[in-house]
Amino acid sequence: MADYKTIVVLEQDLTVDYVGGALDGIRDFYKDKNVKLIITHTMLPGIEYLDLGYQYWTMTSILDNESVDGYIVLSGSYSSKLGMDELCDLLKPFTGRPLVSMSIPLSIDGSLNTSISCESGYMEVVDHLVNNHGCHKFAFISANSTKSVESVARQNAFMAAVKANGIHADEVSFFDSNFTFGDTQRMINAYIAAQGGFPFDAVVAANDRMALGCMAALSEHGIKVPEDVKVVGYDNTLSAETSTPTLSTISQDLFKQGQTVAELLYAKLYGRENEVTTTSDVKPIYRQSCGCISRDDSRHYLSFDESGCLKEKMSTLSGTSDLIYSAAQFGSIYILLGVLQRAGNYESIVNQLPTILPSVRDVEFFALFLYQNVIEAAPDEEFALPSRVYLSSYWSRNGKSEILDEYNSFNPKREIMPYIDGCDTGCFFLHPICYRNNQYGYMMFKFSSNNYLLYSIYMRIISNFISQGQDFSAEIHKNAELNNLNKELESQNTDLSRQSVTDELTGILNRRGFYEYGKSAVDYSVKLGRSGLVLFADMNGLKNINDTYGHDVGDAAIKTQAEVLKLCFRGNDIVGRISGDEFAIVAPGMPLSIVGHFRERIAKACAELSAKNGLPITISLSIGAVEYSDWECDLEKLVSMADEAQYVEKRLFHKNECRQ
Repeated sequence: MADYKTIVVLEQDLTVDYVGGALDGIRDFYKDKNVKLIITHTMLPGIEYLDLGYQYWTMTSILDNESVDGYIVLSGSYSSKLGMDELCDLLKPFTGRPLVSMSIPLSIDGSLNTSISCESGYMEVVDHLVNNHGCHKFAFISANSTKSVESVARQNAFMAAVKANGIHADEVSFFDSNFTFGDTQRMINAYIAAQGGFPFDAVVAANDRMALGCMAALSEHGIKVPEDVKVVGYDNTLSAETSTPTLSTISQDLFKQGQTVAELLYAKLYGRENEVTTTSDVKPIYRQSCGCISRDDSRHYLSFDESGCLKEKMSTLSGTSDLIYSAAQFGSIYILLGVLQRAGNYESIVNQLPTILPSVRDVEFFALFLYQNVIEAAPDEEFALPSRVYLSSYWSRNGKSEILDEYNSFNPKREIMPYIDGCDTGCFFLHPICYRNNQYGYMMFKFSSNNYLLYSIYMRIISNFISQGQDFSAEIHKNAELNNLNKELESQNTDLSRQSVTDELTGILNRRGFYEYGKSAVDYSVKLGRSGLVLFADMNGLKNINDTYGHDVGDAAIKTQAEVLKLCFRGNDIVGRISGDEFAIVAPGMPLSIVGHFRERIAKACAELSAKNGLPITISLSIGAVEYSDWECDLEKLVSMADEAQYVEKRLFHKNECRQ
């Protein structure tokens, strides 16, 4: 039994600062605890996003796991898409184990929640706008149509504050949006166009994104913030600090909330939940959009200190160092994409990962888990988790890594990840390996920084390439099985079929077999959006070999040529003898830039195998190569073009031979 606790965090939207701030606080609380923290980006079932995001919800079937001790739900990240009753229904598989919701109560037996009190914050903001800036014509932007409990609570707190300042409810106008920038911008634009103006001197929004969307719409119509209209948001996100003008807002201290929800679950696991204070207050942050800070000063803001006095403070944005760090991270993405695009099939991708991951900052560990068979997942169907999962490979920054030829299988309902030395505790991401409607398995990342969205991008890139590599390898292996000369055939018809595509002398594909399987490889590669090479290889001086040493030696030279090509090319490449000493190859995913290096490799193999096979001469090959793509994928034409390219090299060979 593990001597550490496994805690799962469920969140729905990594693009919002709400999630990032909470995760920072959760990670901070557990950093010195004996805890394995698993963050899971779930999205939602039954909802087919543009990126098939429902595939991410399948990970919850893995998280309903005997090894998990407790769950933290960032419920606010789900509230823009689901009512809380709907969320509770989705979380039913996790009942019976400790579950804590951040800031929103859930009607799940035994669950706990932290809470946020926004009444005092709105009271201070409305009082400030009325008494310091003379505002009396208010508009409030809610997201009540999303069934968000938080939006309703914020609107109620705002209305209580308005009433306390002597403003009647009938004097306040309400706009109902959905927590997003774009929809709010369009809504305010439509209102101004219909009304011919904007008759308010203050707008308060239930989150920063809607406040910023409102500001963008006002700017389009020449309405100035804060001169004409004061605008206040809620959340104190990074966007509030960096917008123009900077946004006055209400801070709910997401970092502190994250710490609190983490502390509450940890205390619950040890029977001490009554010792934790679970309610937090909010505080106003006054910046340029309400007129408290000059437009020339984007680094300062006003906030209340512990004694209740309004003090000027400076933003904690680190500026240049953040930009340098981000540039380095995006450089890693560029490298990752380049290497994986060259890898092609699944085996090549897995082999390349240990060389790529060391360049990705703050990633400490990576493990790849595969289902035995590809599983088709649909938005409206429950995902059936298989009873066995296979650990395919793992990499660790401490130098431990392994690609497992014989996969280690385990039951994913009993453990999310089998024991791997040094990976008991810390912060991990769980991410599905999926492409289109298919599920292939999942990945585990261990990381040490808070670039959650960036690491999600890394994982999505790797997931896409592994998925497509699996499909590509499966197709190539399927084709290879059809012409595998060592396969024991049970019928005469199959025997004859095999012989019809096999070259009798060399044992590789003959002309018919090459064009049959080569065309399939090119077509499938193009279907996946991949390019590759078609190569033509011709032996130099075969006629002279036949004339000098006889046709038996010539045949041995041709067989050696076939061995060289099979040795130098990959298992999923299609190699065939077209005629005589002419061979053609289809190499999916191979870039044209590698051909020069490849010629050196072939020359070395020619020397080694000529000697090994006892040839009286060292054979050499002329190689021509052309790239195929979706606009040039006719195999016969490509072979002809590669032959022409090979002929140029052969003429150079003969010129050099004459000079000698």
